[in-house]
Amino acid sequence: MERRIFLSGLLLAPMAFGHSPWGQYTVYRQKHLLIMSSKSDPESYPYSEQLVEAINREEPSARARPARARDLQRCYDLFVTNQLEFMLLPQIATEEMRYGRGAFDGRVPLSMKTMYAFGDLILSVHTAVPANVVRIVTYSILEQIDALPGARNPSEMLGSPHMHIEALTAITTFLADRPTV
Repeated sequence: MERRIFLSGLLLAPMAFGHSPWGQYTVYRQKHLLIMSSKSDPESYPYSEQLVEAINREEPSARARPARARDLQRCYDLFVTNQLEFMLLPQIATEEMRYGRGAFDGRVPLSMKTMYAFGDLILSVHTAVPANVVRIVTYSILEQIDALPGARNPSEMLGSPHMHIEALTAITTFLADRPTV
């Protein structure tokens, strides 16, 4: 009798995992441009909401949404595993993740580039994100720059370290189209 129960359990085990919501999370992440922030940082999430609104006004097909991890360690984990590709965090946290220092000492440095800066907040992108996506999102930010308090002047961004080459391309194009900015 115990053998039958055991064998029945083996046969039914795959069905127990058949309704996992994990596949839906993957689809959601593929359909939306998610900008991750941290609950432990009081400024990044509210600003990510403003940033998402600005991107969606300019490029509705991006379907941008804010995403909030419980803490910086979770942000790191989601980014290093390519589960989320855009991250808005304070400059200090961004640099610590980028170099594997401070709170991230001994961890693999993140493969990330800067897309844009808003005061002390840095919008970073995973280096695996397609070039056209980086250009479109950056250009969308630039088109809505007046709606984003603390956004750095596009000319200043040209000299910023760790800039994504496609973000620089978008900024250069934007400045060429609007020389008075």
